[in-house]
Amino acid sequence: MRTRKRRVRDAFGNWCDARDLEGQTYEHLSAEELALRREEMRKRQPKPCKLPKRGSFDPFQLIQCKAFGEERKEPFRVIVCAEALVVMDVHAHVSMGEVIGLLGGSYDHEDKVLKICAAEPCNSLSTGLQCEMDPVSQTQASEMLGVKGHSVVGWYHSHPAFDPNPSVRDIDTQAKYQNYFSRGGAPFIGMIVSPYNPSNSFPCVSEYVSAGAGRDWICWPSEASVQV
Repeated sequence: MRTRKRRVRDAFGNWCDARDLEGQTYEHLSAEELALRREEMRKRQPKPCKLPKRGSFDPFQLIQCKAFGEERKEPFRVIVCAEALVVMDVHAHVSMGEVIGLLGGSYDHEDKVLKICAAEPCNSLSTGLQCEMDPVSQTQASEMLGVKGHSVVGWYHSHPAFDPNPSVRDIDTQAKYQNYFSRGGAPFIGMIVSPYNPSNSFPCVSEYVSAGAGRDWICWPSEASVQV
């Protein structure tokens, strides 16, 4: 039969092996003195460093767009055909929620001109606050643009109830699509359509183009750069 180890309480009242206390000197304290000693030891312990939790920011916070000017020239021109603008505008007005789709066209490396010739609406996976592109619909839209002779050069979505500025989540989505679709260093843009809404603080119909690499984004209103 195995010998049972003798367990005793240490100076703080915790159970431990009797051998762990051999050779130690004990100081007999009253209950009040013991409580004070414990409080002092607790204060001496280093406090853990609190790091900000990832994702603690508001993903729906809108980021104010910057504008190109004399100091910072646009890296390429954007030409949007009337057909693509009409499709995006009509698509944005057929639903009270956000809509989403792909943009097809081509990029001229020599002249640095991105031409958007077509917009292909996609089904969305909506949560009520945001929408994401349905993977099956995304594949079908990409194939449809390919049949028309276009490359996928961007994506679009709508902001039916607020300004056409990209949110933090929009920027993350832009980076994801850019990494997936961009080829040979060609630009990949995102367009935000704000349909007419009388209850919106920004009631006018407007489209914005956002483009960039990584997380350095520059946005400009399409009417300043679009040629029909």
